[in-house]
Amino acid sequence: MAYNPLVPVEECACAAPGEQSAAPPPSSFDRNASVIQFSAAMYLCTEADGRLQVHVLRLGDSTQRARVYFSTKDASAKAGVKYEARSEMLVFEPGDIKKTVSITLLQDERWDATLEFEMTLSEVQNA
Repeated sequence: MAYNPLVPVEECACAAPGEQSAAPPPSSFDRNASVIQFSAAMYLCTEADGRLQVHVLRLGDSTQRARVYFSTKDASAKAGVKYEARSEMLVFEPGDIKKTVSITLLQDERWDATLEFEMTLSEVQNA
């Protein structure tokens, strides 16, 4: 599995060569479970866009209530300077398959190189 800057490495179910994965063996996976993930590995935007719409999708079984904690984290872009930080619990009721999180982008008159912030999904329940 390649490193994805939008998902912290410690939350990936993968292991470096020679290490044991934290993921359960394939025989114990619930094939009817749902998966919650971002709709894209990377989102591109400019300050002029004003907002970034991030879609979080639930794939698979959507008959049960599920939830996941969404949060932003500073990288080269800093909260309060280039974007407004967000953190919230997203609740997928039965039948829900998509949640949208809106992140406000802050505009200033300075020129900037490409700036980045991270988004993570954690504390997943029933998925």
